[in-house]
This record gives sequence, C-alpha cells and structure tokens, in this order.
Amino acid sequence: MNKEIKALTGIRGVFAVYVMFYHINPMGWTSDFIRNGYLAVDLFFVLSGFIMCYVYKEKFINKVGENDYMKFLYNRFTRIYPLYFFAVSMVFIFFTSKTDQARSFYTYICNIMFAQSVTGNGIIEPAWSLSTEVIAYLLFPFILSLSFKYKQVYAALVYASLCALCFISLKSAKIDIYDGPLAIVRCLSEYVIGVLSFRFYEFIKLKGISTSFLTDALSVTAIFILSFKGLDIVAVILFAFLIASLASSKSITSIFLSSSIIYYSGLLSYSIYIWHGVFSRNLSWQVRQLSEGAGISHLWMAIALTLIASVITYHLLEKPLHYFLKKLA
Repeated sequence: MNKEIKALTGIRGVFAVYVMFYHINPMGWTSDFIRNGYLAVDLFFVLSGFIMCYVYKEKFINKVGENDYMKFLYNRFTRIYPLYFFAVSMVFIFFTSKTDQARSFYTYICNIMFAQSVTGNGIIEPAWSLSTEVIAYLLFPFILSLSFKYKQVYAALVYASLCALCFISLKSAKIDIYDGPLAIVRCLSEYVIGVLSFRFYEFIKLKGISTSFLTDALSVTAIFILSFKGLDIVAVILFAFLIASLASSKSITSIFLSSSIIYYSGLLSYSIYIWHGVFSRNLSWQVRQLSEGAGISHLWMAIALTLIASVITYHLLEKPLHYFLKKLA
C-alpha cells in the first residue's frame, strides 16, 4: 500500500474550510479571495486524480482487470456513501415538509443514486460534486491506463481537458458550473489534470529535484491568484503543480500542512464538505434562530455546528463504517 502523503490530506482540510467560508456567507463577502471559494472544488478534483494515480497506478497501468476495477469502485463507495446517505436521508426525512416529501420523493431517489448533477435537483447543494465524481470513478481506471500506455492519448486528453475548461470559463466567465453536462466535463477534465500532476510528481522523483522552494513559491502564488477574479484556469493549472511539488518536498508549506491540527482537518474534510452545505442551506433558518438566541453571528454559529457535526460523524459514522465495509469485502 502506498504511504499516505500527509501534506495532501492537510491541503484538503484547508480547502474544505475555504469552501465552507465561501458557502456560509450571510454577510456578503467583498473579498475576491472568499468569492473564489468555489475553486476549492476544482482543487479537490485535481487532487483526487493525483491520489488515484498514486494509489492505483500499478493496478491499472497495464490493463483494467475486472476484479481490480470492482474493488476500486467498492472502495470508493465505502468511502463516500455512508455519510452521504445518512446526511441526505436526515435532511429529507426530518427537515422536509410532508407535502414536499410527497412531491419530491423523486428528488430523494435521484440524490441517493448520485444523479443530481444530471437532474439538477440536489438536496445538499455542495454534494453535486459527488454526483460528478461517481461518473469519474467509473471512467478513471480506463483514463489512467490509457494515459500511461499511450503518450498520444495522454496528450490528447490533457489538451481536450484544457480546451473544455477554457470553454466553460468563457461560457460563464468562471468555471463554477455545478449541474448538467458541463459540470461532469468540469470534473472529468480536472481528474485528467490530476494525472498530469502525478506525471510531474514522477518526473520530480525520477530526477531527484528538490522542490522545497518551488512548493513555497507556488503556495504564495496560489494565494495571490485566488485573490483576483477571472483567473480560474490559471488556478487549476497551478493546483496541479502545487500538489505534485507538495507530495515530493519537505518545504515550510508541507510541514505546515502536515501538522497535527491541519492534518486532522484534512481527515474531517469530507464531513466538513457535507455538513457545511446542510447548515448553510437546508437548516439556515434553524441556525439563524440558534445564533440569535446565543447572541453570536449566523456565520460563526453555522461554522461551529459544521465542525461539531463533522467531528461526531467522522468518528462515529464515516470512519467506522468505511473500515467495517472494507473488512466485510
């Protein structure tokens, strides 16, 4: 089994908090840095492509065998589905009116089947990305195999992905497309960029290049780029090189991201991503009532509830069920 790269777990946690601030936004942020928070999802896509290459390259580089393919899909299922199913079901059963339940049972079925990126009727809004990632999971082993076996196919995939992202950006002035076919294209394109990131990582390791300074420089550049609107494509490409350099360095940035608190936030990142959507959208009225009673702002109440729910469900639901289902297999 490949050794975990703690800095990459850490950066997932940082960007989960970043997108949480972007969505829990009752005061209307004026900062372009916060308004670019949707790009955290693009980092997640690129990072997922990288991690899947890192973990599964040896299994799929020559061929996509049926057993390995089914184990891969089952592993992804055990990772994302238990918490997701629990959260969607809780919101639908306890926080949806009886009238709306009768009218929108179809919506519930679409969501538990991860079809909301196509049907456009998500119960937990940020979970649209999971719907697109399920499609990416089905295709990625084949993308990985083709990318490493055929240089021309790999080059064509990277070129097509960059063209697709440019098209999305030009069409809507930003990459933030979250339903319909273009949302799926956004996800798949950035998974391919994740393969590019992994190839750069392999090049660094093969040549023995020290990337400590590069990692810190890319980190500062990323903060700078995210502080301006209209640079989405630049940010995605930057993410690819930042992830690769983080994975291969002992820089100040990687040490920070590997620190215990930041690493722990990375372990909680999936729970944070799910629950911040619930408290910022589905339960916004209840959160506002609580915040008024406690005398604190809606923003900080939503963040506090998100973090509390994330810690509880990570330790009592997400982690034990993932372990149990993997062991069961």
